Amino acid sequence: MKKTVVFMLLGLMLMAVTAQPVYAEEASPDEKLTLAQRKALLTEVAIEKQIPPEILKAIAMIESKMRQFDENGEPLGAHNEDGGIGMMQITLNERQKDIYDVERLKTDTRYNIEVGADILLDKWNSSVFPVVNNKDWRVLEHWYFALLGYNGRSKINDPAYTPDEPAYQERIYETIENHSLTPELSFGDFEVEYPYDDFPILMAFKEDRVNWEDADTMTSQIFRKHDQVVTFNDVGVAYVRGDVDGERIATLPLGERLKIVDGPFENNDLFDHFVYYKVRGDFGEGYIASSNLAYAEVEKDESFEAMKEKPETVEREKIWTIAFNMAMDVDTILNQTIYVEDENGNQVRTMLEILDGGKTVKVHPPENGYSAGKTYTLYVQSQIKSMKGLALKAPKKITFNVK
Repeated sequence: MKKTVVFMLLGLMLMAVTAQPVYAEEASPDEKLTLAQRKALLTEVAIEKQIPPEILKAIAMIESKMRQFDENGEPLGAHNEDGGIGMMQITLNERQKDIYDVERLKTDTRYNIEVGADILLDKWNSSVFPVVNNKDWRVLEHWYFALLGYNGRSKINDPAYTPDEPAYQERIYETIENHSLTPELSFGDFEVEYPYDDFPILMAFKEDRVNWEDADTMTSQIFRKHDQVVTFNDVGVAYVRGDVDGERIATLPLGERLKIVDGPFENNDLFDHFVYYKVRGDFGEGYIASSNLAYAEVEKDESFEAMKEKPETVEREKIWTIAFNMAMDVDTILNQTIYVEDENGNQVRTMLEILDGGKTVKVHPPENGYSAGKTYTLYVQSQIKSMKGLALKAPKKITFNVK
């Protein structure tokens, strides 16, 4: 018989429910995917792999204009001399040919994107390349050397060698600025050398780490339902539309706080790499481009009251259910006010489900479950308020171990 643990709190209850894992259906190979569907695949894979979607979209744009197949329905690059395959123009070395399915790379768009993402991550995690600042995967500029590596450590990707022609990674960032409509990105200097007699055009880096001032542009395409965001851009106002690419229905000042209620959504324009989110604010509800949004900081409580003296051991697919004793203001139930952190203090991508008009909140695990053998903490902040404006009497937390 399955047990449900109930904790009586000051104003709310917390119940632990174990659910069966839910897996997304595998994408079938299909040369007839719309451009919006291809862009959605790039965004989905990027988020799953912890890569800014702006990065993967720009690679796909440079490599193939986001195409997996040519005008005759043939896999793109099937007859290329350089061997580049599909949307991400995958070129495999001998070791990689034993790992990846070459035929599937030709016909399965999602698989092609996933392999391209894996190759990029190999460069991101390689000690061959310098680390930029604190190496935060959400920061666009921090991928500079991984992008260089994706195209190769050849001399042609040394900006000092080709000052009149942008290097591969510079073309990627130009694409991001122009089509994801990010603020101007900031980079610094680095030094290379060519110490290999057998490979005279292969660059090596003199530094293990570079510190680039102002290289801190966060991705704006990983927001999720129940995130609080703030309007932000270089224009001065942010437009809200009635639908994706619809008519303008509101003009918002910068600094306006909004709640994500759905998304992301893609359109069918090759040159629009930003996404849309459905948001709610004082104006009502509408759709806004990611290029107009930034993550809203919500002040964290300094201390939390522990709900149990010792951590509980749970399954990887644990769902926590929070039951309040009255209806809460759903606009105060946010990923910033109910969240789970790992043992290093990093917030994990749980999903909130608000039920019963705000009296119940289910905290679903990350898409692939919590990591076995790890410790996590669920936090419930005091900024959550009832419909009458009453706050929780004290912020709460529960620490749990995963089997």
